[in-house]
Amino acid sequence: MNKEIDPTLLFFAGIELLPLATTAKAKPDDVAKWVEQIVASAGQRGPRLKLAAKFRTADLLANQDGFPELALKLSEALVKETEKAKTAKKVQALKTLASVQRKSKLTEELKSTLAAIDRLELVLDSEYKAEVPPFKVEKYAGRKDKLANRVAVLELFTGAQCPPCVAADIAFDALETAYERKDLILVQYHMHIPGPDPMTNAESQARWDYYGEIYNTSDDPNERPIGGVPSSLFNGKPLSGGGGPMALSEEKFKDFARIANELLEAKTEIAIAGTASKKDGTLTVNATVTGTSKDASPYVRVLLVEEEVHFPGGNGVRFHHQVLRSMFGKAGGWKASSLKDGKLEVSLKLAELKESLAKTIDADENELGTKFAKKPLALEHLKVIVLVQKDESGEILQAAQFDVK
Repeated sequence: MNKEIDPTLLFFAGIELLPLATTAKAKPDDVAKWVEQIVASAGQRGPRLKLAAKFRTADLLANQDGFPELALKLSEALVKETEKAKTAKKVQALKTLASVQRKSKLTEELKSTLAAIDRLELVLDSEYKAEVPPFKVEKYAGRKDKLANRVAVLELFTGAQCPPCVAADIAFDALETAYERKDLILVQYHMHIPGPDPMTNAESQARWDYYGEIYNTSDDPNERPIGGVPSSLFNGKPLSGGGGPMALSEEKFKDFARIANELLEAKTEIAIAGTASKKDGTLTVNATVTGTSKDASPYVRVLLVEEEVHFPGGNGVRFHHQVLRSMFGKAGGWKASSLKDGKLEVSLKLAELKESLAKTIDADENELGTKFAKKPLALEHLKVIVLVQKDESGEILQAAQFDVK
């Protein structure tokens, strides 16, 4: 190791060079000294950065070959150092240790570590639900015009690994508390942006492509409203862009609520009635759509969403709501004029849906080179959403949500 390198530069350069050092057949003692210098350099900038450097170096060594003893020593020290830290830091340290134990085939030790992680994950879930959203949610006061009957729809494209999505995600969750589904219907589509997301599926991708074709007409990427996550559409229109960290979630909620309140004063002649039921593992939707004749025969689209999905994402969001699971194999929907007496019946077998989603996750793991710690496939607390939508403009004219009986 080059002992003449300025230690104040080691934190910035050292962490990037550490993988090179470990693959260059360096001696364990030299790598240990290198790590000490990186941590000491970070310590000059405060205890938080020092701890971050310990985590980063331990994680790097956990994923390198040739230094199992050093990796184990560093990860065990991290676990001890974070014993009195916040729960999230404890879990982070234990996960680093688990990576080392798994790579070193320390089977019994790994079982103990994973059990400790599971216990703390429950604590994290409880803390999250108690603290999120970090603001008081005001209930919707109701429509000013008592004849207004058009349901508003918010569709949110997001990603479990997307830090800028947090504000939009939390605002979305708060809307679920503030509004009843007879007023505001919520749908969440997950995308592999900026990293792999196990809640992504072919039909959420189809929905992304559909809106992209409508709105991403500019040659300038900065003027494409469906160019990244988060992307929010109200009644099929991108009326509120952007997101941010948790600290901006209340501001985002107020923006969402302002738009929803304006849309809820609209009237329409379109009406949707129906039921969704499950029997012997088959989910069946019966819907009747009327009043569409004045709108050039829009399309009827049927969505199956899961009200709550537990998946601790890389951005810190642990629970995801109204997540799209299926569009009954027909993302394009059915032309309203083709429905006899406006009636539509569709069904799917939940076991087949679960198998299909599992295969999608497996394929994404192979293609994206990742391994999800959890595969969220409970398919519980399902809801069915029926949309009446103009195909060319994307405008949603009416919507309804049904519980699965």
